[in-house]
Amino acid sequence: MVGRTQAELGPERRDMQTKQLRTSLKEGFAKQRQRIQDTFIDLGSEELNWRPDEKTWSVGQCLHHLWITNDKYLANLDKVIRSSTHKEPEGQEYSSSWFGTQFIEAVGPTGGKNTPVPKALQPEHGKTPRDIAQRLMDQLEGFNEFLSESEGTDLRKTKMQSPITKIISLPMGDVFIALQGHNERHLNQAGKLMRSGGFPGGARVGAPG
Repeated sequence: MVGRTQAELGPERRDMQTKQLRTSLKEGFAKQRQRIQDTFIDLGSEELNWRPDEKTWSVGQCLHHLWITNDKYLANLDKVIRSSTHKEPEGQEYSSSWFGTQFIEAVGPTGGKNTPVPKALQPEHGKTPRDIAQRLMDQLEGFNEFLSESEGTDLRKTKMQSPITKIISLPMGDVFIALQGHNERHLNQAGKLMRSGGFPGGARVGAPG
């Protein structure tokens, strides 16, 4: 299990101890951070903003969407973790909630292609920050810092309200799993775009995704 993202683990995540889940998530975020370093960090404005048609997001938009989404969750993580009174039982088995499972699958790499993106999370074409890859890498490092901070906190009973839809609250573990899977989804999307024939400078056949 070590080194695989939670989106790739599927039902196996329900059989992991919370301690194992936290370790696997940390390694998954680190793997994604390295992927961004290897694939996207050196792209210029032309490459970040190119898209084959007006309906398709550019590489920059894929990365910017991830940054916007992650930023909204990161803004509340510290408060949620520090205010939690739920302590993690020794040897606790982690099990995603029913709604959390649906959410994880919907936003992950195998989710439906037509999953609607809330307006607040939609990136504008041509307005991608030049350092978006570095910003995203910094966020992933932040997620791992919060995972370390959450040690001893019950990731099942500690809930976090969605920053997009206030009526939805998810267990903290499900939030981390969903965000990691969502990252994977759009990193794959960006990598696929880089392998297309019209990409500036020629298709990057080695781009992962």
